Amino acid sequence: MQQRFHVYVRRYRDGRYTMSVLTHPRYTVYGDKLKVCRDELREVLARELALESLRVNEHEHWNDLEAETLDLELRAVQHERLIRVPMRFLVLHRATDDGVTEVFVPNLDLRFRVQGHEERLVWTEERIRGHFHLATVQKLVAHRFAKHERVETLLVTYHGPGRYKDALKAKQAREARIEAERSVVGGALATAGIELVEEARRGRIPRALGRDDEVRRLMAMLAERSGRSVALRGPAGVGKTALVHELAHRIATGRCPEALADLKVWHVTGNRLLAGLPFLGQWQERVLDVARELRESGGILFGDSLLELAMAGWDEEGSSAATLFEGFVRDDAIRMVVESTDDAWLLAERLAPGLCRILRRVDIAGMGADDAVRVLVTLGGRMGRKQGTVVTDDSLARAFELLARFGGADSLPGSGLALLDRMIRLAPGRTLTPADAVAAFSRTTGFPEVLVDPAQKLDEPAVRAWFAERVVGQPEATNALVDLILVIKAGLADPGRPLGSFLLAGPTGVGKTESAKALAEWLFGDAGRLVRLDMSEYAGTGAAWRLLEGPQSLTTRIRERPFGVVLLDEIEKADPSVFDVLLQVLDEGRLTDHAGRLTSFRHTIVLMTSNLGATRSRPIGPVGPEDTAKRYRAAVEGFFRPEFVNRIGRVVPYGPLSDDALRRIARVLLEEALEREGLARRGVAVRWEPGVLDVLVEQGSDARYGARPMKRALDRLVVQPLARALVAGRLGTEVHLTARDGAIHLA
Repeated sequence: MQQRFHVYVRRYRDGRYTMSVLTHPRYTVYGDKLKVCRDELREVLARELALESLRVNEHEHWNDLEAETLDLELRAVQHERLIRVPMRFLVLHRATDDGVTEVFVPNLDLRFRVQGHEERLVWTEERIRGHFHLATVQKLVAHRFAKHERVETLLVTYHGPGRYKDALKAKQAREARIEAERSVVGGALATAGIELVEEARRGRIPRALGRDDEVRRLMAMLAERSGRSVALRGPAGVGKTALVHELAHRIATGRCPEALADLKVWHVTGNRLLAGLPFLGQWQERVLDVARELRESGGILFGDSLLELAMAGWDEEGSSAATLFEGFVRDDAIRMVVESTDDAWLLAERLAPGLCRILRRVDIAGMGADDAVRVLVTLGGRMGRKQGTVVTDDSLARAFELLARFGGADSLPGSGLALLDRMIRLAPGRTLTPADAVAAFSRTTGFPEVLVDPAQKLDEPAVRAWFAERVVGQPEATNALVDLILVIKAGLADPGRPLGSFLLAGPTGVGKTESAKALAEWLFGDAGRLVRLDMSEYAGTGAAWRLLEGPQSLTTRIRERPFGVVLLDEIEKADPSVFDVLLQVLDEGRLTDHAGRLTSFRHTIVLMTSNLGATRSRPIGPVGPEDTAKRYRAAVEGFFRPEFVNRIGRVVPYGPLSDDALRRIARVLLEEALEREGLARRGVAVRWEPGVLDVLVEQGSDARYGARPMKRALDRLVVQPLARALVAGRLGTEVHLTARDGAIHLA
């Protein structure tokens, strides 16, 4: 048997292709080569046809389908302004026997019918404009016309299901599982959720301490006849989930209102609702089955993320798991308890506004210090007994002091519990001291103990000498870095913003990036703790989105390591939308991505580099550090908006490197090169005379590029000749570098 399909083909800028069936766009393949994509899609369709998972009729392929392009100028939103964006779309159409024209815009998955052939483009233009009404520029760019965009015919030959025995068995098992969920009481709930009352009886979930008032209020709301669905709102770590766990414990022990007696509490997530149900309609039916079973049993639905429920299965029509539950909640047919942070709530309101309006909000604040201490004393005693550890009041007091200084006290008791667990694990079998709290906090954050322990004195001259050795010839930068460390040590950093924010301004090759590496190394003992982004890569449309989304995005990397140094190289080259994102970082010390996830930057130091002001012609006569600082400050203020400049903690000027600074840099680079593994393994000692540094400075420095060419000169004049001599076996155990006639010689 054979079946023809129209296939929509796009080739992207990276050279890869997508192919999707025009009438069934869920069948899509992606690959490097068109032939491979075509063969893969043909195999998928053959299997689906053989298994009757895809049913077709005579309307799958038409010989009279025509293609044309439509050029439009659409209006899109950027920075709260409407701008015009030129767009092009592939439009397909065919005239039917009844005088109606059927139109496809495959890039937008649009399919509609128009009375009359001449009106098709007018209707198509209006449908496209409606599709992108008040859309962002990023959304438009995602649908820009691709080169080689077209529709072709794919011929699929298929046979009976015998060739696909394994797939047939999997399909039958899936259908049987769905049928079993429908036929067994609690089947869909048992598949998609975990019953917490039984978990409480078995001691598998913890109790909530110090939250009696909140638990009683929650139970009273759930026991009412109407309006009995609740949203628990508050920061991560304040104990929202613990309240629901305590609710399950009280139902298990009968310490609850009569209306809640013997009820089950089902913990359901958006991912579990959709798991194993890839086809359209299946997950919707499971959600409805869950709601119907809850209505019959009177149980309580607990979702630990309102936003996840709002995003589960979401489409452009606004349908999602949350919207399917909405009708049941509005009619008080089911009880629901969901959790949300404030930022996630704002996004959930856009995705599922109806459900958010009917949920009763309960704001859960972090515990006060006194209450949190009592809770952690109790929990610490239980946790310590398992490890043979005694938790003392002094150790807890020091832990709370550290949390308060570094911004973790607003999510008590969660943040305190995590630190307490680390303290106990690092000191099993003995009595905890304040030093154990410092050690645990240092391990968690990476900060050196001398920085976080108030009992240890910081040697300011030693710190200043260390930075002066690393950041050569830039006294203003050394002062700025040392001042930052002193502020952190004294506990005077603003807890609502990053620990520090500097704009390092100056010509290239004078030590701006080296300053960031030095700071990361001093604070964390590892220059690898530096998150470095080249902002020239964030110059185009969609840059702000890429800064927030993806496995290597800034937010993802900071969530993985919340304590660190962020370096934004050449910040002036970024798209203006990036500056709007950074306003939130510099002002509030946090970012919220498009999924509503909050990323805190309050434990980071944000450094930005810029060459603004470095290329201007310099005034005649002597120029002091104050004049240089004013020139850079004026350039920064002339380029960035005032609200961005005002949020930068300090503009640090970097001047050209003096001859003495260049010699010191040459010495450091030369000594590092002569300590490399190839020489050490062979036992070769290399000595050099002072003139070698003069040659390196002469050939490795440039007024335009600072000391950046120094490494290239070192490789050419020293490293490569040493490598040739080593490989040829011409070196003994001692080598002497000499300078003569502007060259470096080996002896």
